[in-house]
Amino acid sequence: MTCPRCSRTERQIRTETEAGATIFECQFCLFRYNEETPQPEGLLEIRKQVLDLAAGGLAPAAIARQLGLSVRSVMHWVRRASEQGDGNGDGVTSGGRRRRPTIDDVAVNAGVSIATVSNYLNGKGRMRESTRERIRMAMDLLQFAPNQLARAIREGRSNIVGVLTFGLNNLNDPGGDSITPPMLQGLIDRADTLGVEVLIYTGWPQNFQRYSSLTFLSGHVDGLIWMAPTIEEAMLKRLAFAGLPVVALLARSVPDGVGYSCCDNERGMRDLMKHLMDLGHRRIALACCPYTSDFRDRTAGYRNALAEFGLPYDPTLVADNGWFARDYAEVFDRWLALPDRPTAIMTSDDSLALDTIAYFRSRGLRIPEDMAVTGFNGQGGPHSFITTIRQPFTRIAEAGMEMLAALIDGASVEQCRRLLPGDLVVSSSTVPISAS
Repeated sequence: MTCPRCSRTERQIRTETEAGATIFECQFCLFRYNEETPQPEGLLEIRKQVLDLAAGGLAPAAIARQLGLSVRSVMHWVRRASEQGDGNGDGVTSGGRRRRPTIDDVAVNAGVSIATVSNYLNGKGRMRESTRERIRMAMDLLQFAPNQLARAIREGRSNIVGVLTFGLNNLNDPGGDSITPPMLQGLIDRADTLGVEVLIYTGWPQNFQRYSSLTFLSGHVDGLIWMAPTIEEAMLKRLAFAGLPVVALLARSVPDGVGYSCCDNERGMRDLMKHLMDLGHRRIALACCPYTSDFRDRTAGYRNALAEFGLPYDPTLVADNGWFARDYAEVFDRWLALPDRPTAIMTSDDSLALDTIAYFRSRGLRIPEDMAVTGFNGQGGPHSFITTIRQPFTRIAEAGMEMLAALIDGASVEQCRRLLPGDLVVSSSTVPISAS
C-alpha cells in the first residue's frame, strides 16, 4: 500500500477493519486510510511547494505549519527529492555527499524539542510512549546514529579499551612461534565476555614513539593494555599520572598506578635451575638480554636460585650482551676456553636458546651432551626440542583484560597486579651430566 499523505510504501500497517474496509496506518506520518481513500487534490502541487520552500531555506517545521502538513511528510519529500536529484534538498553537502543527520534533524522530524530527543537518547526524563515512538521512527527514517565519541567524552566512558601491541606484521611466520596470537586471543575473548570493544594500536616497541600520550587520553578509550613496555617507559608514567587505567602485560617493573599481568619469571628460573641440578649440573651460566622487565626478573631468578641451592655466584658466567647469539660470540668463546667451563647455559628465551645451540654446534660441541641449554616461553614450533618454561600467554592476557576492567571500575592498583606460574617443559636440549 501507498500512503495517500506522504507517498511511502514501506511500513504501512494493517490496523483494523471498519465498515467492511481494511484500515491502514502509515508509520511515518501516522495517517490512517483505507484502499478507497482518494489522493488529496493537488498532491503534486503541494509537493512542489514543499520543495520550493525548502530550496528557499525554510525549515521543515515552518513549511509544515504553512501548508498544513505533517513535519514527517515534509521531511520525507525533501529527503526523497535530494536522493533522486530533483533539488538541493536536505542533508546533501556541496560536494554531493550526504550529510550525516543530526539530533536537530531528529527533533524536527519527530515534532519535538532537541532537549526531548536528548532525554530520549540518554534515558532521562519522563515522556509519553507516543513521543518515544515518534522519536524512534524519526531516527529510523533519518538513519540517525548518536555520536558515540562525543557521548564518550561527555560521559567519561567509551566502552572501548586500547591494546598497544607488537608482532602483528609477522603472523605468517612459518615458525609459528609468535607470542602475539595467543595474547590477542586472550584479550579479545575476555573483552567479549566483559562487553567491551578493543581498539588495537600496532608497531614494534622501538616505534611506539609515534604515539603520544594524547593518543590515549583523547577519550577514545577507557583504558589501555600495553604489551611488554620497555623499562622506564616515559609515556607509561605520563599515562599513569594522568589517571588513565593501564595494565602492562609481560612486565612487572611498572610505574606507580599501573597494573600488570605476567609470568612468575623468578619462579620459572628456579624450576629450570633445579631441573639442571637434578641432572648433575653445577657450572651453570646465564645469557640473558637486559632490555625488558621480564628478562631482568629472569636474571634475578637465576641469582636467587643459585643462593637457594647453595651454588656460588660467578659473574664471569653471566652475560647480558643483547638479543641474539651473535651478540654473545665473544663471551661464548671465552666460556669455552675456561679450564672449568660451564656444562649448562640458561638463556632468556627460546629464540636465544635456539641461536645459542646453533652457535655451539658450529664450534663442534654436541648439544646436549657437551652443553645443556634451556630457554623460556614454550611456544613450540622450531623450539619444541628445547627445555623451557611454558608461559600461559592466553591466560596472562585474559587476566590483564580482567584487571583493566577492574581498574576502570575503580579497583586499586594493588588489586590489579598478578603473577601467573609457568610450566616446566623438559625436552631434549638437557640430559644428565653423566651422559656426556
